[in-house]
Amino acid sequence: MRMQARDNTAGAVPTAPSRHPLVGVCVVFATGAWAGLGHPRALAPCAIGIVVSLLAWAVCRIAGRRRRRWQGAAAAALLAGVGFSACVSGQLAAREDFEAVEIFREIEDGREDAVIRGRVVEAPTVVVLRRGAARARFRFRVQSLPHEAGAIDVGDALVQVDWYGPESMARNAQSFRLPAAGEGWQLNGRMREVARRAGAPLVTFQVRGRSPATRRHSAMDATGLAMRLWEVRGYAEQVLSLGMDAHRQAAGMVKAMTLGLRADVPREVMDLFKQSGTVHVFSISGLHVGIVAGILVAALAALPVRFSHRVFFFGPMIAAYTVATGAASSAVRACAMSLILFSAPLAGRRRDPASSVSAAALLLLARDPRELLDLGFVFSFVCTAGILLMVPMFTDAASRVAAAWARRSAQEQAMDLEDALTQSRRPRWISRRIVQAGAWLGVKARDSLCVSLAAWIASTPVTAIYFGRIVPASILANLLVVPASIAVVVTAALSLVAGFFCPWLAETFNYANVVFVECLVRSASLFAHLPLASFESGRWTPAMVAAWYASAGALLLRLRMALEGER
Repeated sequence: MRMQARDNTAGAVPTAPSRHPLVGVCVVFATGAWAGLGHPRALAPCAIGIVVSLLAWAVCRIAGRRRRRWQGAAAAALLAGVGFSACVSGQLAAREDFEAVEIFREIEDGREDAVIRGRVVEAPTVVVLRRGAARARFRFRVQSLPHEAGAIDVGDALVQVDWYGPESMARNAQSFRLPAAGEGWQLNGRMREVARRAGAPLVTFQVRGRSPATRRHSAMDATGLAMRLWEVRGYAEQVLSLGMDAHRQAAGMVKAMTLGLRADVPREVMDLFKQSGTVHVFSISGLHVGIVAGILVAALAALPVRFSHRVFFFGPMIAAYTVATGAASSAVRACAMSLILFSAPLAGRRRDPASSVSAAALLLLARDPRELLDLGFVFSFVCTAGILLMVPMFTDAASRVAAAWARRSAQEQAMDLEDALTQSRRPRWISRRIVQAGAWLGVKARDSLCVSLAAWIASTPVTAIYFGRIVPASILANLLVVPASIAVVVTAALSLVAGFFCPWLAETFNYANVVFVECLVRSASLFAHLPLASFESGRWTPAMVAAWYASAGALLLRLRMALEGER
């Protein structure tokens, strides 16, 4: 029966390939936004393009009612309108940035102290310097520049603040309390750098010590809900620190991987993960959101709630977790993708990861086209797109190779699995369980290797553009680091749940995490010190990036043709 079913399946007519219209819309929108950010002065031609595209779409739509061949032209006109609209959005965002940068550049040229008011975007990262000093670095969204005659409104310009002070600021002591994420502050310092990085204006505001003009400005605090969520994160930080006085490094890494608080992670430890290409475990991303979603879905399984309706219960919790951990681009992408993915059945649609990723990117870029210039956004979506595109082909090819190797091995030994189990001295059911466990581990290792290889191929040009380095060690390092990081996050989640009703149980989970963190650090150190684990490549040019992706595309096309030929 099985052989007959297999033959029927092989002779079946292949289904038509699935369509992903949102992927094309996302690519066009991102291309238009990128062009608008790079050419902010060409607003009139783009506006004309929008009008012409809409008129062409209307004409083709009317003609398409009689002849179907016009429907393709209507879709192309609509895509052109989307691209021109994204270009206008990028141009308007770039103009806001450039106006603010011009003001900052005038302040820098004056070489005088300035006062800025705004809101802290992320928790400060503190580095201890020489001679009893320290530096806190964080992003700050400037809203106004106060002066004697009033205040200059600069919108929501983003600057990088370098705050220098005594070593006590590294401990966030009461004598020198650092700003917290979401708090409104007035800072007094100097503009030290107005440069460009990856096409985006980069402004550094330097603060030394604490002057009377540097103080809290509660009128610019974040919304009440966001502040409450950050207070919850503060409570979670206390729970993850229970009983960890002798293991501060492990506690700092757990808080960084679970809550996005990297201030307590030593620089030398972070360097190990950078050299092994596994620093992504410290970014709140799809891995962390997926674990939280899995825990919530498992908890909801005990309730009489339909699977398609569970998104109404765990959706708000995932959104709250994303905001509480700082709402980084990777976390927002993972949150939006998971919500869209699980909401698809409510709209009568099937779950499609590619469309979910595209919809998440469209939402983020429509809110702020400048996300295209953010390294976290680029890295997150490039890796996700590479995984969705390449992993199915890699796993298919690997499974075919494994099946061919198994058949050849069986022919050489002239012994099948049943004979091997019969000749084994162990009980039959134990031998079968060992074989099944080995097969399960082999499949998981194969899938992990395929995911790691796909992410490396997709992200290598991004790494070379931003950092001028290539990290081949990450392909194998992720096989050990990712499972250990999953164990850390899951154990930390159990500790947070236990902290509400049983502090000593939370301490037990924290102690268990010390072992997982040690395995994590040793794995990263092992691959970081391998020969050619990471090497300088220089910053790649657009031609080199195009050549890399063209070569990868050609190899993938060849692999796909080979797989289809075997079928």
